[in-house]
Amino acid sequence: MSRSAAKRRSTVDHSVANKVMVIVLTFGVIALLLLAMIYLQGSIHDGVRAYVRGEGLWAKAQKDAVLHLDRYSRSHAESDYQAFRNAVLVNLGDKQARLALSATPVDAAGAREGFLRGGNHPEDIDSLIWFYRNFQFVSYMREAIDIWAHGDLKIGELILTGEAMHAEFLDHGGRPEQMARLREQLHQLNHQLLELENRFSLTLGEGARWVRSSLWQASLALLFVVLGFGVFVSRQIIRSIGGSEEQLRLAATVFASSTDGILITDPHLEIISVNQAFCSMTGWSEAEMLGKTPRMFRSGHTSVERYREMWTALKDAGSWQGDIIDRTRGGALLPVRISISGVKGARGQLTHYVSIMTDISERKAQEDQLRYLAHHDALTGLPNRVLFNDRIEQAIKNALRRDTKFALLYFDLDEFKPVNDRFGHEIGDKLLKRVAERLSENIRSTDTVTRRGGDEFAMLLVDVEGRRHGEDVLAKIVDCVCAPCEIDGHAIEFGVSVGMGLFPDDGADPAALMRHADRAMYNMKRSGGGRRSSPTMAAPGWMEKPTPAACDRPAGC
Repeated sequence: MSRSAAKRRSTVDHSVANKVMVIVLTFGVIALLLLAMIYLQGSIHDGVRAYVRGEGLWAKAQKDAVLHLDRYSRSHAESDYQAFRNAVLVNLGDKQARLALSATPVDAAGAREGFLRGGNHPEDIDSLIWFYRNFQFVSYMREAIDIWAHGDLKIGELILTGEAMHAEFLDHGGRPEQMARLREQLHQLNHQLLELENRFSLTLGEGARWVRSSLWQASLALLFVVLGFGVFVSRQIIRSIGGSEEQLRLAATVFASSTDGILITDPHLEIISVNQAFCSMTGWSEAEMLGKTPRMFRSGHTSVERYREMWTALKDAGSWQGDIIDRTRGGALLPVRISISGVKGARGQLTHYVSIMTDISERKAQEDQLRYLAHHDALTGLPNRVLFNDRIEQAIKNALRRDTKFALLYFDLDEFKPVNDRFGHEIGDKLLKRVAERLSENIRSTDTVTRRGGDEFAMLLVDVEGRRHGEDVLAKIVDCVCAPCEIDGHAIEFGVSVGMGLFPDDGADPAALMRHADRAMYNMKRSGGGRRSSPTMAAPGWMEKPTPAACDRPAGC
């Protein structure tokens, strides 16, 4: 070999090595970015979930505080006043956490202590702190924080109202006109706090959707970069065929080691080569595919129009990329992102088609999971507030168009906290799931059940003939929901307070209907609690009995 030839070979080897290194580094950076996106999406989901759960605890504590204070204004029992003070400790704990996170520098220890006082799960606290610190300047989160601060001010007014009631009773024996004035003030505060709670949940949900959409767009852009880079690499490899030995070796290395499936056909679409990744992806061996056409992978789930679009793009632009659904050798569906390029020879004639295929089954599953989580409660699997509110809006449109009625029901479990205190939160969560199952089993497919947070549920009943019809349905549902049940060997009985709002009699929009149903439920709870499965449940030991009664719907008990 001459010195000049050796020099040229050395230069080619060095160039090939540099190209391979660039390819490896590029895919490495892209892989790291995708992992970072996945991690960030998971962290955001945990943060939103933790704040939604925390809002439920905050709202539950506020409602309990109002309930106990209202009882105290009538009974003047010191135990009711102390119960009120204990309830607002949850709200004060969350206030402490907010102030600690707003401090400069951030008081992480104080925030942790405040969130624990607020009843949040210890494993959720890191997500709460992380989400606040990293998204507090996003407009949606900033608005949610302002609503939170406003809610803390209203809790302060609630505490002052309670102290005024206490002082009035101690100093003047509870003059009727003064107590009536304070009760009216209490009810106004409760209404204002309910509106703030709804605004907080709505704002947080809008923010979560915005963040999710932004991350999805970034992920999609990154995916297009990957595909574009893959097409570029494949074109470079095909153009280099017939060149130097070093270039052929490089092409073979990239072809064999690529994690994406690569398929090459002649102009007549007969398969002439596939890589190992393509074989692993489809389940066919190379020998089984050679000489056949890509039609062998068709599943019937990709429309004829989609294939026409592909061939039109290949004919006009020489390349096409998009998502299709193929079928593996075992018959399983295989969602793939595919990029196809036509390769031309030195005279401009078409010589090959090169397809690069990426299995997107996992990404599709993640998208489906994210869509599900965005519209369903993590504990019970019921539709969440976002989906429930959308169903109400649709119900209003249908009712106005067809001149029909529908009912909005609000459920709150009575004395649910003693279940958690006595048996633990795991049993409490299982009880909430059991209640969700019973509610779901007693509605039609056109109706909707949601968990509002904590131990509160709501139900949308469409096509209700009138108030009497809604009350009859409600009574049947409550009878089965309140039936005693056994969880992990514990016989548990419980009651439920209920309220109903009828469209359009009790309100013409979701907020008005929910307020009416919530007020009706609150009035029932204030009057001494709602429906129970047996009279013995009013006694202190109602939670556990050795021989539970059977529900008339076995699947729900």
